[in-house]
Amino acid sequence: MREGPASRPPGRSRVFRAWADRVAGAPVRTLIAGLLGLVVLASGLPSIRFETHAERFLGPDHPSRLRYEAFKRDYGLDTAIFVLLEAEDVFAPGFLARLDAFHADLEATLPHLDEVRSLASARLLSGRDDVLSVREVRKTLPQNGRESDRLAARLFETSAYPGHLFSRDRTLTVVAVSLDAYVDRDLATLQPLSALESGRVVARVETLAERHWPEGGYHLAGNPVVNARLAAAFARDMLLFTVLAVVAIAACLALLFRRASAVVLPLASVMISIAATLGLLGHLGVTLNVTIQILPPFLLAVGASAAIHLLVIAYRELDAGTPRVEAVARSVERAGPALVATSLTTALGLGSFAAATDLAPVTLLGTVAPVGVLATLIAVLVLIPASLVLLPIRARVGEPATVHLRLGRALARLGLRALRAPRLVAAAGLACFVGAGIAASRVDAENDALTYFPAGDPVRIATEIFDERLSGTMSMEVLVDAGVAGGVRQPEIVAALDEMARVLPAIPAVEGARIQRSLSFVDVLREIHLALTEGEPGQGALPSEARLIAQELLLFEATGAEDLERVVASDYSSARITLRAPWGSGRDYLALIPKVEAALERLLPSGVSVSTTGLIVLFAEAVEAISRGFVLSYGTAVLMVTLVMVAFLRSVRAGLASMVPNVLPIAITLGVMGFFGIDLDLFTMLIGSIALGLAVDDTVHLSHAFRRGWEEHGDLERAVSEGLETTGSAILTSSVVLCLGFATFGFSSMSNLVAFGGLTALSIGLALLVDVVFLPPLFAWTRGQRGAETIGEPTATAHGPLSEATPR
Repeated sequence: MREGPASRPPGRSRVFRAWADRVAGAPVRTLIAGLLGLVVLASGLPSIRFETHAERFLGPDHPSRLRYEAFKRDYGLDTAIFVLLEAEDVFAPGFLARLDAFHADLEATLPHLDEVRSLASARLLSGRDDVLSVREVRKTLPQNGRESDRLAARLFETSAYPGHLFSRDRTLTVVAVSLDAYVDRDLATLQPLSALESGRVVARVETLAERHWPEGGYHLAGNPVVNARLAAAFARDMLLFTVLAVVAIAACLALLFRRASAVVLPLASVMISIAATLGLLGHLGVTLNVTIQILPPFLLAVGASAAIHLLVIAYRELDAGTPRVEAVARSVERAGPALVATSLTTALGLGSFAAATDLAPVTLLGTVAPVGVLATLIAVLVLIPASLVLLPIRARVGEPATVHLRLGRALARLGLRALRAPRLVAAAGLACFVGAGIAASRVDAENDALTYFPAGDPVRIATEIFDERLSGTMSMEVLVDAGVAGGVRQPEIVAALDEMARVLPAIPAVEGARIQRSLSFVDVLREIHLALTEGEPGQGALPSEARLIAQELLLFEATGAEDLERVVASDYSSARITLRAPWGSGRDYLALIPKVEAALERLLPSGVSVSTTGLIVLFAEAVEAISRGFVLSYGTAVLMVTLVMVAFLRSVRAGLASMVPNVLPIAITLGVMGFFGIDLDLFTMLIGSIALGLAVDDTVHLSHAFRRGWEEHGDLERAVSEGLETTGSAILTSSVVLCLGFATFGFSSMSNLVAFGGLTALSIGLALLVDVVFLPPLFAWTRGQRGAETIGEPTATAHGPLSEATPR
């Protein structure tokens, strides 16, 4: 067998050797400088702000979000904190008295309050001789059962409250707490109400509900409640994931290396870099959101994985009797180029999320995560080498091989078998791609935050009760603009709005998505008309002449009631129609919305413009944004990583070939999602690009190891065997660490995070297996070798050892 001549270190290795020599020459100064820089950045941690509003998932420039923001400025929030109260009879005098006290307590104590609506504040209209009076139920509460029945009968006959404010069986009512959309209504400094402030109000409402109904019988529902629960889970889970990741990674490192330094150095270095990353965001005033909760455990796993490659070489050199300073220098020289390349590919995989501009949380992750990856790389290449030089680490000469080395030998045996059976490997890969592609075609995008909570969760129970027995917890807002003052008071538009209340709920449901109620100023007009006509024969439910419509609305305004201000413009040029609906799948509402819009176009007279907004529209639009974001981010990641691999391997052929074992694990993972019916959501859509960035790490390290072996002795089989036995053991250890880091998400109370963690861990495990099996035959193919019969006889090609022509 012909040996390839030994070569001097490539240019990239020489750069890292020079850096290692500088660290070894001044380890204390290097350590202090590195720590000082990271600590300065970490000082921004107290300034971090969080945002968990689901309605802000769309990017700030998305047309639907812009329409929603304009709607909020004109009409306020379209959702509320709903307190559902159950009783034998919600019209009973005793219950109404308690409800009135609760209502008054909410108005007196809640911050950022817009209004409180309840059965106690329900309108009671009466008219005589063209004089209209308006009072609230709580002004004259019923004192006995007869008065309660009379009140109930009146509201059933003359108002739109039945099935909306209280159930038709009189056993359930709702108190709706609407918050201000902004902390400061000064248009020059419009400051939206934050998730933290909204969450505090939700907590206060729950406290007051418990005070007034200590025996129970109340439930909290509504988007602010869901947001508050998400925020609480966000804070709890981020801390939990980080702690669990630290414990799991520490146990893994201790088991595999059996050295204290192998546990302390990676974890300490990476935790400092995480603090520096988050602190930098605090200094910059960046507001974090729900996707950032995956960042600390992710960076812990990635940083520990990078440190493992450095430590494996350093400890091996020490155990071989190499002086400590030289052992550290060699570890940086050999691992450095691959660590930089893998950090770059990981950062590019994460940076691809910035292409998903329609999804604000994903875009932010794509901006922040690469910074964290680069910070951990700096920590690994600065803090760990300096610490290794300073620490008195004992060499283990003659001791039995550690666990990770024994596992490396097992990987070498598996890789050599694959190297000797390239056709079988290729057939298996093709079959996996085809099967995964068929299953992955069943994957759909989804956006339904309520399903993240487990069945039986209080917020899910409350939402189900509201949706089944009242008008629904979600809303779609329809803005009708007649274009002229008084336009929406015209009889034909009033008739169209009245017809909506019958036509829109009759639109066939799309799975669980449906319109249950249409509410507009016409409901108030009907109450006014009934009060003024007192049910006289020949009088319709609504006035049919423009003059009468204007007159009756003017009479209502003269009473001082503010109900119309929330549903119609002051000059009656435009009006707001609220369509109440049950909480449901964003994908289903995406299919229902065009049907609703088509019905609106048919009902309204020509020349009247109509637009839709509200939470239903935002949640539905997010489904499309998730689909587009997945395609854009994954496509961008594949393109950028491919270019990096071509540059790193210095060969187009080798770079393209190396992407096969990187794409296959993601394809299989998507196939698993399709097979088990797991949807793409705000978190699972991240798996592809994250897994690609991490899978490439194994490819880079193994390719680097195979190439070094080929350059040293020119024996293909030996290069593969040695690479898998040494570097393979390191990537196995790092893959276990990464899997453990993502497995911590399995302890979340949120189903989407459980799925995200499990699927990402699966893709990382698959990436290791696929690299061990597929990369040796691909490496041989780039060498121009055709099978086991030619292994060991290097052939000069234009491509070289995954990058160069012949061993040097």
